[in-house]
Parts: sequence; structure tokens; C-alpha cells
Amino acid sequence: MLVLATLSLSLAAFWLARMFQYWLSYKLGWFPVAGFRIFTHLLLPAGTLALLFVGYYAQLIHSNMTEVLHSPYVRAARAKGAPETAVLFRHGLRNAMIPVVTILGMDVAGLLGGVMFVENVFSLPGIGTLAVQSVFNLDVPVIMGTVMFSAVVVVAANLVVDVLYRWIDPRMQAAA
Repeated sequence: MLVLATLSLSLAAFWLARMFQYWLSYKLGWFPVAGFRIFTHLLLPAGTLALLFVGYYAQLIHSNMTEVLHSPYVRAARAKGAPETAVLFRHGLRNAMIPVVTILGMDVAGLLGGVMFVENVFSLPGIGTLAVQSVFNLDVPVIMGTVMFSAVVVVAANLVVDVLYRWIDPRMQAAA
């Protein structure tokens, strides 16, 4: 499993998008090739972006779970006779997800930058392509608008991360 996660980390967005487009659109005809008319046009680009990030998060969760499962509170829960599913999900996964949620919030900014390649491959009108075209055209109001939109998205993602912290780890509520 970790070999597949490492493989997905090494893929380039434009290459994976072209491979999906060739095999799943041209050869098999399962998805539309390009453009945007209905919701199904977004499935292949979203799948491309998801596959690029899933390997990184799989490795991150694996390493965090390995570290958390050797913690004293997990050993104490097992010693008290808690069922293994409760130990894994309530004690292990909840605590292992805290760094994952943090990095997920920070990756929103990187996703806004990397989505431009996928937009170009699938001929989608998106904010990444708009931002790059506005820089080349020296269109300052559009540049400012895309930067402000990106900033609002990043701030909103960080706010969601802070809310998720309180839901994941009840100890955070006592600290506030």
C-alpha cells in the first residue's frame, strides 16, 4: 500500500491528467474529454487532483498512526479492556488526524496553484488559468481579484481546520 502511495507522490499533475484523459475518455469513453457543461465534466479532473494527494495523506496517516499506537494512553486503553476498534478509532485515529488536518489546511493554497495544469489539460475555465492569463495580460484588477479570492479561501480553510481541531480533540476545548 505504501508503494502505491509513494508512486502517487511522484506523478506530475499534467501527466496524470493526460493519462486519465487518454484512457478513460478517448479509449473507454467513460468521461467527457474536455470542457465544462455538466457535473460529469468535473469528475475526471477532481479524480486527478485527488489521486495526486491521496498518496501523501496515506503515508502521513500511516506514520502518525504508527506513532500514536505506541503511546501510553493507547496502551492504557488496551489495558482497561477497551475493544480494539474503540482503541483504533477513538484513541488512535482521532489523535493521528490532528497533523493531517493541519497539513490539509495548508495544502489548500498549494492546490489553488497546482490546479492550473489540470484546468489546461481538461480545458476548464478556472481560477488558476484566469490568474495566469491576467498576469500575462497585465490585467491588474483581475490579478488583485484572484489573489483576494485565494486569500479568502486559505483563511476559510484555516478557520475550518481550527473548528475541526475542537471536534477531533476534545482537550482543545478545555484549553480555550
